[in-house]
Amino acid sequence: MKSFKNIFPLFITLLLLHYSCERHEVGLQINADVTIHGLSIADREGRINEGDKVIVVEVPEGTDLTNLYPAVSLDAGAVLLPDITAGYDFSNPVSVKVINGDLYSEYTIQVSYIDVSFNAFYVNGVRGIVNDAERTVTVVLPDGTDITGLSINVELPAGASISPEISPALDFSAPVSLKITNQGASRTYSVIVKIQETLIGFLGTYADSLSITDDDEKAAAKWLFENYENARYISFDEIKNGEENLSSYRLLWWYHDAYGHLPGIAIDPLVLNAITSYYKNGGNLLLNTHAVGYLWPMGRITNNYAKAVGTGGGFDLNDTWYVGVTVGGNLQPHDKSTHPVYEGLSVVIQPNGDKWIPLISPGWAEDHNHVIIEIAPFHGYDYGNAGAYNAFQQANQVEWLGVWAGNRDFYMAGVMELLPTDLFQGRAIAQGLGAFEFNREAKGNLSPEGVNLYQSNVERFTKNAIRYLLTN
Repeated sequence: MKSFKNIFPLFITLLLLHYSCERHEVGLQINADVTIHGLSIADREGRINEGDKVIVVEVPEGTDLTNLYPAVSLDAGAVLLPDITAGYDFSNPVSVKVINGDLYSEYTIQVSYIDVSFNAFYVNGVRGIVNDAERTVTVVLPDGTDITGLSINVELPAGASISPEISPALDFSAPVSLKITNQGASRTYSVIVKIQETLIGFLGTYADSLSITDDDEKAAAKWLFENYENARYISFDEIKNGEENLSSYRLLWWYHDAYGHLPGIAIDPLVLNAITSYYKNGGNLLLNTHAVGYLWPMGRITNNYAKAVGTGGGFDLNDTWYVGVTVGGNLQPHDKSTHPVYEGLSVVIQPNGDKWIPLISPGWAEDHNHVIIEIAPFHGYDYGNAGAYNAFQQANQVEWLGVWAGNRDFYMAGVMELLPTDLFQGRAIAQGLGAFEFNREAKGNLSPEGVNLYQSNVERFTKNAIRYLLTN
């Protein structure tokens, strides 16, 4: 009997617990519908993403987003908190709860204007500036562009259309009105195409171009100003003193030939920062001879390569010097002769298939090189290993364009295109070969009159580089 007394109270307790649990579970409403079946604002039906619990409603432009009255479709027993149907501010995303029984779900409601803007507008590959507030698109094309028959490409929102249709027949000599229509909403833009003078700056350490004393720098400046009305001389002192707005220039050309090191004014912090910022922000550079060395203090090239830097007064050259445009030789050829900087230059094809472009004929030559050497071993390769070619280009984001003629491995780089990067958005051409001289001095016995039979190649290369950098 004693054993029964101990067991009976325990039995009663367990029975009561079981009963109470059953009653509680029966009371929960866990099958209630907490879904928003539909939501519209001003007769605009919202797009419901049930997976992400996001509802997007697009309304016509000009609708007051601060006081909207959505119509919401819910289950008969569901409640919406807050009650947005009585008027609510949707200028920012709104979070709501749908509560039904013992369940709830949360949605985010986003209300925006129907998109009737240009995602992008291009003319001849140049991206225009879209001003939605003023309803304008402005495109500035390089000097000399033919305004007729322009190539127009536009990017529109999904489902949008444009009128009139884009075609080469559109005349952009005056502003053109284009209308975007999307879901019944529309907006008209005025498209303005401008042909703007594209300024070229010639950098120098001298007060003005007439004060230049180095013969090659002087000849290069004279040639530039005779051939380009949009060229201006810029002294480094003007940059330091804040007298020049470099953002006005599409291209800066620095031909530094007088001596092998960089002048102090060029690496003055104010000057260096101004030119580096210009380059980082999309300005382009043409660097000749010892100006190639500027790539390191600017931070565009960071690898500490060995260099061949030549200085001196010169000597009688009894040979023709070329730029080799078959990088790697015919065993592992990378033909660069089709690059735009070589367009129209005379090419000599060697018996082994290598392509050379003559730059200077026999006569007085200075041999002022400023080139990168010993490239392959720097990257851990033998000189004949093509892996060095890829490693050099990838490490520096460059295109390897030219070498000393006769160099048939991956020893040196004399001409390079430095491609835009995330940090440096501009483009640069670096020409450091000693064979490239803008002036042949009238010295020596082989060409005492100072004639270079291949001067046209020097000038054509420069013209090509300028055109390429003005338009890319």
